[in-house]
Amino acid sequence: LIMSRSNKICGNKLLTNNVRLKFKDNEFLGEEINIKDNEKDSILNMIIIQDLNAKIQIEKLKNTLEQNKIIELGRNEMLSNISHEFKTPVNVIYSTAQLLDLEKTQNDYKKLHEYNILIKRNCDRLIRMINNFIDSTKFEANIINMDLKIINIVSLVEDLTMSIINFAQNKNIEVIFDTEEEEIYILADIDFIERIILNVLSNAIKYNSENGSIFVNIIDEENKVIIEIIDTGFGIPGNKLNKLFNRFERFDNNNLSHEEGTGLGLNIVKQMVDALKGDIKVVSKEGEGTTIRIIFDKQSKKEDQITDTYDGMSRRVALELSDI
Repeated sequence: LIMSRSNKICGNKLLTNNVRLKFKDNEFLGEEINIKDNEKDSILNMIIIQDLNAKIQIEKLKNTLEQNKIIELGRNEMLSNISHEFKTPVNVIYSTAQLLDLEKTQNDYKKLHEYNILIKRNCDRLIRMINNFIDSTKFEANIINMDLKIINIVSLVEDLTMSIINFAQNKNIEVIFDTEEEEIYILADIDFIERIILNVLSNAIKYNSENGSIFVNIIDEENKVIIEIIDTGFGIPGNKLNKLFNRFERFDNNNLSHEEGTGLGLNIVKQMVDALKGDIKVVSKEGEGTTIRIIFDKQSKKEDQITDTYDGMSRRVALELSDI
């Protein structure tokens, strides 16, 4: 009826208005049509009301379905990546154990020592991954346990930087620690600081070019202290920068044979920095290297509360750099 009437008066002036109407939980689209009939010199008025609820629900279901597909694909990829990361050290340990069994009668102590180091390193790699999964789950559940102490961040960062030199030298990477500061104090959890700094330094080695450099600096800026770590490596692709600290976000680079890690390291770094009420900023350009700045509030020096001994650092270094 509407179509036949419209055809009959084709050529006359047609005006329409769309109005959304909402009544309680229902939503409707009202369309008002005003038609001028020149033959009768009159205006015909019609209102068509369409129930939008079914259409809205269908669109919502479509969007939910698409989101679920994306989540499922991401979950499958994540599980595949995690499975690969766990299998790698296990396979190395198993293969090394087989070699030990074959050569146990040859009394080649040099080889036995090398195999022993290989087993330990891959055990550390497994422990590190397990720790990261546990800590990531705790942060997601907002379970944060810290042992806050006043520490000299300058000496701690210097010690951590010196501890990774041997790892860097294996890739002919130069490590330079340079600062004009001797003492700057912050309130922090030592374990958190060690893991934050070592994770960033580990990435600076892993994603650096051979014969590259790593520069570490401590900057005193009014009531803040800035830990600046610069590498001359591959840099971070622009499309990854805003996702860098996402959980399970892995770093891919054309200079590497495959994506590295479980995608938890930098997410945990960000969570730890946030827990310490700090900030972390990244500046990077692909092919030119990366600068990471970690910022904390300074703390006034209180002699009776200062901690200047850091037990277990060598063990922490072995764990955090086990995949290099």
